[in-house]
Parts: sequence; C-alpha cells; structure tokens
Amino acid sequence: EGSAQIYTTSDDLEAQLIRENLEAEGVDARVLSQKDHFSLPVDLGDLSPVRVLVPAYAYEDAQRLLESHRDARGDVS
Repeated sequence: EGSAQIYTTSDDLEAQLIRENLEAEGVDARVLSQKDHFSLPVDLGDLSPVRVLVPAYAYEDAQRLLESHRDARGDVS
C-alpha cells in the first residue's frame, strides 16, 4: 500500500518521460515535483528534487523496466 520512489532527478522533462515510459509498459506512475516554477527562476538542483513514484506493489516491475533502459554509463535513456 502507498507509493514508492523509483527515480529522482532535477529535470521535470526527464521525470515526465520516465513516467510516460512506465505507463506505456502498464505501470502506473506519477511525478512529484518540489520545484517552484513561479517564484524562483533558477534551478536549485538537489534542493528541488523531482521524483517519479509508483505504487509500492509495482516497485519491482518498475525497477526492472528502468534497468532495461539504462545505457553503458548507467543513465536512463
């Protein structure tokens, strides 16, 4: 029950693409962004994480999907 964090980044677009890829594979996912897009025009990096969450029961499946999309450097492609 609940949600599990599957991925963290500082890039909203990257998080949205990962969410879309997970959903295309049948895994429900959502993005939780702590970025303030209105008052702070600068990127605070690790101080404003963007998280991709999946239902806790789908964590292992989502983790396998992410691993299958990692490149030689370990980045999700």
